[in-house]
Amino acid sequence: MRGVREGEVVSFVYGRPASVGSDEIEKKPFFHFHPGTRALSLGTLGCNVLCSGCQNWQISHAGASGGEAERLAFLSPSRALDMARRFRLSGVVWTYNEPAVWLEYVYDVAQVFRRAGLYTALVTSGFMTVDALDFVGPLLDAVKVDLKAASPEGWAWLTKIKDPQPVLDLAVRAREVHGCHVEVVSNLVPGLNADDTSVGIVASWVRDFLGVNTPWHVTRFIPDFELSYLAQTPLAVLERAAALGRKEGLRFVYVGNVPGHVSRHTTCPACGRTVIHRDDRGATEVRVKAGCCVFCGEDLGVVGI
Repeated sequence: MRGVREGEVVSFVYGRPASVGSDEIEKKPFFHFHPGTRALSLGTLGCNVLCSGCQNWQISHAGASGGEAERLAFLSPSRALDMARRFRLSGVVWTYNEPAVWLEYVYDVAQVFRRAGLYTALVTSGFMTVDALDFVGPLLDAVKVDLKAASPEGWAWLTKIKDPQPVLDLAVRAREVHGCHVEVVSNLVPGLNADDTSVGIVASWVRDFLGVNTPWHVTRFIPDFELSYLAQTPLAVLERAAALGRKEGLRFVYVGNVPGHVSRHTTCPACGRTVIHRDDRGATEVRVKAGCCVFCGEDLGVVGI
């Protein structure tokens, strides 16, 4: 994504999105962050993590050094904001590939959106340095982090990352130092990270280091890329994982990549009422006020409403 031109290191992908979209915030997935809103979604070429089952491999595994990025239309930060305003979007999310590869652009766009009073959110593998996070952290409202496996061996097999500690540190630092709303996703691959022990380890880590109100999305693995030979995750495995997460004390565990599943809704753990109803795209009914259940006043950790 970077190279040397006229003696200086430059980014080949600054302002060159490979994907631009208007998405429901729930598709990221963020379930407790500005529910029912839509965001400008931006992604470019490349990634710093080589996930075996990546579903966006066409762009995340693409290089930019051969001039590929220069064939993409340039989108300045101010024009990105104009686009969001024109389509009445509530914020911007960097997604589809790893935002760290064009961090300067993330920073510049985040500044513009923050000044305009719109939210900013990062969908990330979490594999970046503390300096990288601290560079953009003060401009971020939310971070979604993938917890890929329960052990370094599992991380290495799935992502080529041998030490996942930077990812864990980023999730905690984003929340505690930069005040970001954090949600966590674990894509469960049968035979690798979907067993009870692995699920319990990840769930207990989320509880202990991010808090019981942190939304945890256990999502169905869909065969793709280098893992296209595997079967998708059985629904029973996902539902058992969700139950184990709740047993570990997490109050909001969601089953993902299963259209129409009842766990897409948010239920108040205190009074048992459904406070956020979601269809397969986004939130359709929200009964939350100042982050709390409108029926009983329980704090649900919902941001933006």
